[in-house]
Order: sequence, then structure tokens, then C-alpha cells
Amino acid sequence: MKNNKKIFIFIIFILFLSLTIFGKIHSEKSVVLKNGLTVCVIQDLDTPVTAIHVLFKNRSFNEGRGKAGIVDLIHRMFVTKKVKNDLMAIGAEIQTNDLLFLPFDDYYTTNEFSYIRFKTLNEFYDKGINLLSNVIMKPDLSVKNFRRAKMELIGAQRFYSVKPQKIGMRKFYELISPNTYLSYPIYGTMKTVSNISLSDVKKFFGKYFTPSNTILTIYTANSPEKILNAVNEYFGIWKGVHNTPQNFVKAKINTSVFGQSITVKSNARGIGFFCGGYAIKLKKGDEIPLKVLMAVFSDKYSFLLREKYGLAYSIGASFSTLNCEQNGIFLTYIISEKKNLERVAKLTKDFSDKFLNSKFTRKEVEISKNRMMGKLLRRFIPSLNKAYFMGIYTFCGKKCSDFFKQIDKIEKTKFEDVIRVERKYFSPKKFNYITVK
Repeated sequence: MKNNKKIFIFIIFILFLSLTIFGKIHSEKSVVLKNGLTVCVIQDLDTPVTAIHVLFKNRSFNEGRGKAGIVDLIHRMFVTKKVKNDLMAIGAEIQTNDLLFLPFDDYYTTNEFSYIRFKTLNEFYDKGINLLSNVIMKPDLSVKNFRRAKMELIGAQRFYSVKPQKIGMRKFYELISPNTYLSYPIYGTMKTVSNISLSDVKKFFGKYFTPSNTILTIYTANSPEKILNAVNEYFGIWKGVHNTPQNFVKAKINTSVFGQSITVKSNARGIGFFCGGYAIKLKKGDEIPLKVLMAVFSDKYSFLLREKYGLAYSIGASFSTLNCEQNGIFLTYIISEKKNLERVAKLTKDFSDKFLNSKFTRKEVEISKNRMMGKLLRRFIPSLNKAYFMGIYTFCGKKCSDFFKQIDKIEKTKFEDVIRVERKYFSPKKFNYITVK
């Protein structure tokens, strides 16, 4: 009875929090400008800022393997000293790439797209949109700025190239999606970055940073009419035609690679990485129950290896989607000391086998669902994150406000749905394991 009461109280708290986070959604409007720029605006009367997410489609696909890293390089050229001063004048903030030494800030960095995150106070929306348009349409492509940005990228490439988890995940994607853009290194390699010239940058800029290859999503207290008038005024003059204006380029996923074990060496001192996973073809409607299933898995897995055995610096398990939910990936991962990796591998494989044969309870499913909803609601709190989700959903051809429905879908997922997808998709024998030591 006490546990049921706690669950009930938590659900009431989630519902209250969701009403607070989603505010007063007054209106929504989506348009495509004459130049091909896709824009979606959601008005929330309670948000104090105008948050803008700029999504440039099909990042690594457009780069190609030989120019891997060029998108990140150009993003580093967007913010100059002058831009920083202009931002300060209106209390605005901008982020054009992940911050190197901020843990988990690379969460939004993906092969599928690149981004700019921008926010300003609502009263400065017009100046903010004007400033953002100048940042994107009129970057400083001088030799001096190019050299500065290139040195930054070389530093990032060196930093990420030795991180065990980056090495392991790249190897995993090379396994399930060989020779596609999903396996390209986002920050390039030392060779590709060194070979990028200013001439390459100018040529690529005109190909990739075009209105038809861009999605602008805006979360604001201002009316959509005001915002769209400003967007049309400042972005409507943007020229350029992209060769692949579709929302996303589908990557070929190998769903028949099972049971492989690969070991990769890393120069990282003492720290290793171990992951396991495989890809599937996903049936519509099965994504959320699979996410719940792997949330239950993650809770049990984390308790075993971190709480009971103390083997994990970072640990988790998840189900994620690719190709806008046409494919899915089961994934477990753990960051641990290199000397522990053999034991970690054995415990992980044993746990996966036992999980398949165990009978987890309705209560465990409800607890994992509540944790998922709480985590998602926390991510929804910043207006910038709402604008981000709007962009992702638009990229996949959905209504930009559909991301609000995720909480409801999790809450409505039944115990029987989780059991059904486990029987249909989950198989420990299919896991491919990558060890980085």
C-alpha cells in the first residue's frame, strides 16, 4: 500500500510539473519561406525568452568521409569577438558546437545534423533574429578566423580521438552501418582536418549552409505573426540552393550483424570502455515500449555493476532510434578501469541472459516509466531544449509540437506492451560487444 501511494503521489507530481513546464501554449505556426527555409514557431505566454534552434540537415552525409570535420570547423568560425559583443548588447547567448571540457555537452552532437542554439529576452526578439541571420549568412571567412577555428578543431579532434567511449561507439557504428555517414568521425581525423583549406570552407559553405537545408524552430512568448515577420525580413533574403532538400538521408543499417566481439586499443590512461548492442528494423508503435523495456534493464544493470560491485564510472542501457524511427538500437555501455573490463564483460553477458529469462514485475515497469517521465520533463524545462525537440520532429517530417506527446505515450505504455516487445525484439545472443582498452 505504501509503495502504491508513493507511485500515485509521484504521478500527481509529474502531471503538475508537466503543466508547469509546458506553460500556456497559445498558438503554433509552421511555414516554408520562398527560399526554402522551414520555420516553426510555438508561442508559450509563460516563457521569458525567445529560444531558437537552427538545424542544418544531413551533416556527415554532406561532408563525405574525405572532408569529415569541415562542418564543425565552420561552426567554430561563426562566433567572433564582434559577434560576442553584439550578443552582450541584447543579453543573448549562442552555442554553435559542444563545449569541449563540459561533461556530456556533446549530447546534441550527431552525424545526422549540425545545430546552432540561440536565445535572447522576448523584448529583443527582432534584434536577436537579425543578429542570428547575420551570424549564419555573413560569417567571417577570413584567413585569421579560419586559422583560429582550425586550431580549435584540431584540439577537439585530439581530445575526442583518445576517449574510449568515442572510439567504442564509432567502432559500433562501423559495424552496424559500414561505409555510411553514421560511421564518419564528426570531428574528422588528423588527416582530414589538416587537409581542409579555406577554399574548401568557402565552397562547402555555399553547398551546406543554405535555406532549403535549414530548419528554424522557435519557442517564444511573442506571437507567431511577429516572429515570422522578423524571420521573413532577415532570413528571406538568404540565397542558395541545396541539392538534397529532403528532411533526412536514410543510412543503410545492417540488422543481421550478431554476436561479434571486437577489441580496440586506446591510449587513455587507466580508463576503458565496454559496450554491447545490435540494430533492428522497427515497427511503428514499438519505440516507446522498447524504451521502457531498456529502462528496466538499465535500472537493474546499473545497480548490479555500480552499486553492488562498484565497477562503473558511468553505466547505462538504452533503446534509441535511427533513420527517424525506421530502425532501432539496443545498447548497453560502461566506463570502467581497464583492469576490470574482462569482469565487466562477463557480468554484462551473464546479466543479459538472466534478464531475458527473468520475470520483471509491473511495479518495476511503473518505476522505470516514472523515472523516464521525470528525466524527460527535466529536459523539457529549458525553452532551448523545447526548440531543439521541435527541430528534431520537423526534421523527421512530423508536426513540430508532437514532442509534447512523448510523456503521454510513456504514461500509457502497459506492462503487456513491454512484455510483447521483449519477446519480439530482445535477444542477448544478438549483442555485438566492443571492448576499448
